[in-house]
Amino acid sequence: MKEVIEEYSPEYCRLLEAAYGEGMMSECGAAFAFMFKDVSIQGKKALDIGSGLGGVAYYLAREHDCQVTGLEINPWMVKEAEKRTPREIKNKLDFVLSTSNDYLPFENDSFDVVYSKGVFCHIENKQGILNECYRILKPGGVLIVNDFLSSIRGSWGEHVKRLVELEGLSIYAETIDGYVEVLNKAQFTGTKVLNLTEKYELYNEEIVSRLKTSEKKEAFIHSFNEKLHAEAIEGYSAIVQAMQKSEGMIVQFVAHKEKELENGVQFQSFLKNTLTQVYQLDEAASVLISDKLSSAPASLVEVFIAQSALVCLIPTTGQGGIIINPLDALLSAPQTHRLLFENASVRVLESRIEPGESVPLHTHQWDSIYVIVQGSHFIGVNQEGHTIEEEWEPSVERFKGDTPDSPLYTYMNVGPKPFYSIAFEIKK
Repeated sequence: MKEVIEEYSPEYCRLLEAAYGEGMMSECGAAFAFMFKDVSIQGKKALDIGSGLGGVAYYLAREHDCQVTGLEINPWMVKEAEKRTPREIKNKLDFVLSTSNDYLPFENDSFDVVYSKGVFCHIENKQGILNECYRILKPGGVLIVNDFLSSIRGSWGEHVKRLVELEGLSIYAETIDGYVEVLNKAQFTGTKVLNLTEKYELYNEEIVSRLKTSEKKEAFIHSFNEKLHAEAIEGYSAIVQAMQKSEGMIVQFVAHKEKELENGVQFQSFLKNTLTQVYQLDEAASVLISDKLSSAPASLVEVFIAQSALVCLIPTTGQGGIIINPLDALLSAPQTHRLLFENASVRVLESRIEPGESVPLHTHQWDSIYVIVQGSHFIGVNQEGHTIEEEWEPSVERFKGDTPDSPLYTYMNVGPKPFYSIAFEIKK
């Protein structure tokens, strides 16, 4: 994040404006209109991730009566966008400083539309920010990401490399398939993929032609110098060549957060029936646990219900026949594990791990269906000192119980958010 802040200096942004237009840091004009062409945007509440100098936000507030929050990691850009905001749309705009790509400073279900243009290519691990986009979108909300992609994951072609060299940028090569994968993991649905490369090739050809006109050249050199003018033409020409040779692509993803189920009462009833009939929970426990699961996305709960349909409990012959491992999670890590319910067939554990909190060495001896309601990033160390890093995303997993040979780890939550899960352990 620090690299990108330094790369987008006031001087570099002035160079971008000289090419794209005042307040613009990427292709504008027809590109704006096309970006929102198939999305119902009029009067909506929108979040602009990487709002820069405010160009897109101003456009939506003025042309579509949107209430727009601009989110930016660069402090001087936040101040500059605020300063430049036209008086007639000031009441429709708000610019906010972001300090993390893995946590966005907004409540759940805050926005109708979340969009970003030419920004996510600066983020190496996009999963965290896309998970957050899902969280802060209202049910039925839309995500629009317009970004610069590669045909090869993790690698750029020679023309993009030359552009990076000329402009001193940090950009990460992702493919269409890679993007779709992280969008699916973030639980977005109905994703549409639009390859806009041909359109953007024309936009950049127009920029090169415009920079070469005597009027634009004279103004550019007056504001900067001849060397920077020549480098600008070479840079935008490199973009055109990269697109022509399929080294670089402009691709737009339009994805959706599922709407709330039309009959929420029936859905809650179905969930409670699953808890009482499949896991044999009593009424009080089923109400408690269904309320806790209600904070998870509906799609995640639906997966849990579907997975639970495969469970067949075989009751044990009383608690006396069960030998509890001394490293059992409730005994060894009671500060992060809480018992929600237990009978002869099943045990339900709640786990909450705060940022910076460590979880002692422990084991889960039974097979389980594990619902990760809110994920985070962890570093684990085993008894031999071996270290691993794991990203645990919201999901429903089926885990085999630990055996005497299973490697056990002490984990620390090194992410910015609390980790929260509910485990349905099936006793043998």
